[in-house]
Amino acid sequence: PKTPLSPFYIDLRKLQSHLNTKTLAVLALIELTKKIKYDYIAGIPLAAVALASSMADKTGKPQITPRMDKKTHGEIRAIDGDYERGKTALIVDDLVTGADSKLEAIEVLENNGLVVKDVAVVFDREQGGADQLAERGYALHAALKIKSTLRFYADVGKITLGQLKRLLSYLFTLC
Repeated sequence: PKTPLSPFYIDLRKLQSHLNTKTLAVLALIELTKKIKYDYIAGIPLAAVALASSMADKTGKPQITPRMDKKTHGEIRAIDGDYERGKTALIVDDLVTGADSKLEAIEVLENNGLVVKDVAVVFDREQGGADQLAERGYALHAALKIKSTLRFYADVGKITLGQLKRLLSYLFTLC
């Protein structure tokens, strides 16, 4: 079945222009993943490359980037950056709705000899992405979840109770 058009949009690509907020998001991702063992940070292009780069700078873990397009010039490679086969990559993205782009990136990394166990995102829209990943054996780690965030927005007066009910109704019809 086709998913109804979402009544809200989350644009975390704007974080790259708001450095204090981006730093908070990066610190949240680092805190969220501090007990996970990984060798590389793999940001999903293009939305998470800035986040992954900042995470790499702060953690001292090298960044790699799976190519989601087919490169047709220069060196033909599936992953930008240096890496060793058999090492573990942490996938980083801005948010998760469904897991398709994460699974596509994981496939690129695994097809090139890397191990992937975990995916970290700033925001989980709670629309099935976590379940999709879990079904394939990957753990999702999200700094924020949409339902609790919307409730918070209603509590502080950023959205009305009517808007909250409409948004939660939309989200629960997808489950």
